[in-house]
Parts: sequence; structure tokens; C-alpha cells
Amino acid sequence: MSFPAIRTFNQGGTCTGYAVPPGIDPGQGTEYGVWQREPGSQNYSFRTVSYGYTAEGVFDGRAEVTDTLHLTSANSFESSSIIQIFDAGGNLVFTACATSTATRFE
Repeated sequence: MSFPAIRTFNQGGTCTGYAVPPGIDPGQGTEYGVWQREPGSQNYSFRTVSYGYTAEGVFDGRAEVTDTLHLTSANSFESSSIIQIFDAGGNLVFTACATSTATRFE
């Protein structure tokens, strides 16, 4: 399954994103995290977290994404992710892997 997403990498090592995979409430796609440079040429990693809430506003759990990223040009990258979903009690309930490709928006 593929879907569009937006991610912004800021100077200083922070990042934000918005992604709504099919079947997910559009109001719950905001991600916040940190990135860092990794060994090797054009390699980076980042971790993000997003929180979910019920329609009544009750905390429902969180998603954490751990990603390795390789710049394929000055304007694009490929990455591999591990996605972990936790319930409101902090229990891991789901883990998935994903890959992505991206192009800079200017």
C-alpha cells in the first residue's frame, strides 16, 4: 500500500511530518521527532512519535517510527522504517516494516 506523506527536517536535528495511511483518522497523522547523521556517505536516521485519541478526546495510544535514510541525490532519498504501535497503557500491540522514497518540495 502506498500513500502520500509530508516530512520536514529542520536544522538542529528536529523533524515533523504528516501521514495518513488508509484506514487511519486524518486528525491523527501529525508526527514529531529528531534526526541525526549516521556513518557513511549521505546516511541519516530519525525517530518520530505521534499520539492517537478517541472521538471523545481520550488518549488511545502512540505510534513510534524508527527510520534509516540514504540521500540518493541532493533532492531525494530512500528509507526503511520500523513502525511500532502502543496502546494507551504503553503495551506494544503491532509492529510493521515499511520503505519510502521522497522528493524535495520547493
